[in-house]
Amino acid sequence: MADHGEVKLRSLKIQNLIDTYHQAYKDIVETIVNDTTAGKINKARTLATIKAQLQELGDDVAKWVQAEIPQYYLDGANIAIQDLKELGVDLNGPKGLAPINKEAIASLVDETNTAFAQSLTAMQRNAAALVGDAFKQQLNFIIADGTLTGAARDTIAASIKEAIKSNGISALTDKAGKNWSFDNYAQMLVRTKAVEARNAGLQNKMLQNGYDLVQVSNHMSSHTACAEWEGKILSITGSTPGYPTTDEAEAGGLMHPNCEHAYNVINPDIAEMTNMYDNPYNYDDAEAELEDMHGPGAAGVKTQHIPVYHGNGLDSFNDGTDLFGNGYYVARDKAVAKEFGSKVTQSTLNIKPSQILTIDSDSEYNKLIISSLKAYPSEDIQVALPKYVRSLGYSAIEGTPNYDRLAGIAIFDKNLLK
Repeated sequence: MADHGEVKLRSLKIQNLIDTYHQAYKDIVETIVNDTTAGKINKARTLATIKAQLQELGDDVAKWVQAEIPQYYLDGANIAIQDLKELGVDLNGPKGLAPINKEAIASLVDETNTAFAQSLTAMQRNAAALVGDAFKQQLNFIIADGTLTGAARDTIAASIKEAIKSNGISALTDKAGKNWSFDNYAQMLVRTKAVEARNAGLQNKMLQNGYDLVQVSNHMSSHTACAEWEGKILSITGSTPGYPTTDEAEAGGLMHPNCEHAYNVINPDIAEMTNMYDNPYNYDDAEAELEDMHGPGAAGVKTQHIPVYHGNGLDSFNDGTDLFGNGYYVARDKAVAKEFGSKVTQSTLNIKPSQILTIDSDSEYNKLIISSLKAYPSEDIQVALPKYVRSLGYSAIEGTPNYDRLAGIAIFDKNLLK
């Protein structure tokens, strides 16, 4: 199935929340510094001001979470629906937002709000510690000198400013012992929870329709632990033999803080046929209903001279790396050919239209993959696919622009070109 890449985050809306955090942080620092330099500090008043500032921030965060986290969940659910339909699945799950989805969304919202609330509580605690330290320093000066001079206030203010400059006002220390600053923790948390919501939406919609397998997106992550899981097929519940579970993957480093990996729909039939992870499940296609493969041409047409183009040169892709297996790839359109190499040559393809197998959708492509693997289970798919197509009497495969404008025509005999 299609790999949609990493989870698509609404960067502008996330930045709006982070900007709110930045402003709140700035206001709290200003409150502490100003009260420190304003003579004898009124500790209770300063703490009350900080508490009010954090309460206002908490209200803004709650509104953001309530608006955005459900949307990420629906993003995942909608992607699952779209991809399952592409596979030709007759969706049998509940229509609309079923109660179980509403419960899942409510849980995600509560968890996110709780995590943010913990950061605000830690912020209030750490700010109070700074205020308390300033207050103690002031008392020490008063006890020693009987008064608080301007020089003493400057000394205390410099001390507090240096503490904030060196350490910031930490929000939270995580289980690994990492100390997060207030705004960096907020950014990590919102990104992580958005990804969690999107993936939960997709997984739950899959399960509602009887599908247990998902595939991890592959975008060459630089994070060593989670990169090992890229492209792998996982079982959501552990009920499909031979596959590690999403829980095992996440325990092994996937979906770490700030991770943007997505779970994608995977066709279970393809997963079983690939024997990934030495899957012991024996493929049984007794109930599989594959469409008849057919070309677009009319029987009896002897030859058609099709002008085609081939992109080559130092920047071109190697032959045999296309969607349609080991073949020689040409395109009907010169602009498309140029995508695969700046040096474009023109040829004529001499072939009966009925000898071209056309692929018009992901569903057709997936069925072709399944048939090829079934016919040649010991072969690599790049070899099995063209062998199977040739066994059906076709000499080429063409992806229509509706399916993939860059798919072009895979020719298994270059002698058809002149």
